[in-house]
Amino acid sequence: MRAAAAAAAFILCLAAGLRRSAALKRRAELLGELVVMLKLFGIEIRCCAYPLDELCERAEGRFAELVRAAREHCPDIRSAWECACSQMRGSGYGAAETELMRELGKCLGTSDIAGQETLLALHGERLSALYEQAAADYAKKGKTFRSVGLLCGAGAAVLLI
Repeated sequence: MRAAAAAAAFILCLAAGLRRSAALKRRAELLGELVVMLKLFGIEIRCCAYPLDELCERAEGRFAELVRAAREHCPDIRSAWECACSQMRGSGYGAAETELMRELGKCLGTSDIAGQETLLALHGERLSALYEQAAADYAKKGKTFRSVGLLCGAGAAVLLI
């Protein structure tokens, strides 16, 4: 009985550490996708002058998937973008990038090509800074979370045995 409880405590602690580490990694990956998406938006606006709905249809990544899914039940692309921003938190994104994307969705497509390129560059730089911070957090804290989960699990198992 004690061995089973010790094994369960070990597994639960290890799983908690792995989950926290995976959340940091997922956020960094998602931010990386957003940075790439905005760079591609800039290129497509400069070269082809695509409107926002066409940009979202052509885009790849989880945020673009959220926008396309929201597009099915929203009347226009702006409301679909807003709905996707509301769903971002449940998809692993943080508050800062959610607000940046919400702000971008309100302004993108409302000015000329040069204005949109400037807007994308500004938001791209801000997202790049968030991405670099998230990648550094994962590099520093990811291993720590895994190690602490392992050690807490081992400690709990020893105490229960």
